[in-house]
Amino acid sequence: MTYSVFLWRMGFRRDDRVNYLLLLLAFGLHTTAMFTRGFRLNHCPVSNLYEATIFVTWTIAAVYLAVGLWPRMRFLGAFASPVLFGIGVFALMPELDAARGAWPQRPEVWTSLHAALISLAYGAFGLSSVAALMYLTQE
Repeated sequence: MTYSVFLWRMGFRRDDRVNYLLLLLAFGLHTTAMFTRGFRLNHCPVSNLYEATIFVTWTIAAVYLAVGLWPRMRFLGAFASPVLFGIGVFALMPELDAARGAWPQRPEVWTSLHAALISLAYGAFGLSSVAALMYLTQE
């Protein structure tokens, strides 16, 4: 996040590759953590508010990395990374990861798919809101 603030102050076009690579590294670590949690719980990790919040941050990062493949759009990382940091700090509240009972024994494939697709949409809307804020600050 500090590097994003630096980019914002110094100009977006020069060092945006470093920000992209840092977010790519963080995305890889985040993906590993989510897979580990999912395999440990034996279901897609979207069953409580903590897991859903972490999944939405993962989705925002994934959408940014996909859009960031186009070099002219990499400046969005300077706006996306502080948002990701803020959501991540929110997810650290202990009450969000409350222990629940056993996962329901119904066909959980559809439930997990439904929750994952909703979270993917939230992530896409999150990056869109970051782009809208960027546009408003530029005008």
